[in-house]
Amino acid sequence: MNTDPRDVFVSLNPLGLGERELEKDSTGFADMRTHSDYLVFLAGYKAGTVDGEERECLRHHPMNAEGCEPDVNIQASSKPCALSAACRSLDKAEGGTPDLNIHPVESASPTTTSKIATAENELTMAQVGLLAAVRAAYPVGSRLRVRVGHNTTEVVVKGHIAAWWSHPGYIEATNPKTGKSRTFHHGAVIEALP
Repeated sequence: MNTDPRDVFVSLNPLGLGERELEKDSTGFADMRTHSDYLVFLAGYKAGTVDGEERECLRHHPMNAEGCEPDVNIQASSKPCALSAACRSLDKAEGGTPDLNIHPVESASPTTTSKIATAENELTMAQVGLLAAVRAAYPVGSRLRVRVGHNTTEVVVKGHIAAWWSHPGYIEATNPKTGKSRTFHHGAVIEALP
């Protein structure tokens, strides 16, 4: 018997969403934010990590007496591994010839390394700049009209996600009518209210 993962998501309701936000449509959920949250949940559900379940592959994973994975003998790619008993396949649970395409590290030229470092610094500064711009445009306590799925709602900003390295431009806000908190991207803001 197959269980619809949407029903599992609704029954567990890991985010504490309301009935309106949990309305289903033909492809997922009517609320696009809920649909996005559901897709993240679904990835965990498909991998068998929901509700404390262990992944199927971990039950058959070899462990030594201390509960650690056994060491794998990694050899240089010039030596064939098929005849060595210590080798294990990284792709198959039953073993075999591993794919050891390990090549010596080729050093990049100083110019290439410099260009990469410069680009990385520019990216970091752009992310920090985006976070600062969003904080300045929508300070804590400001009222905003935001797009939530196919609807709009009014929220009050209660904070900004300071993780510039992973989620720059995300705003934490509370709906004053329901008291529920949500996190959304600055692109969902329609207008700042007086």
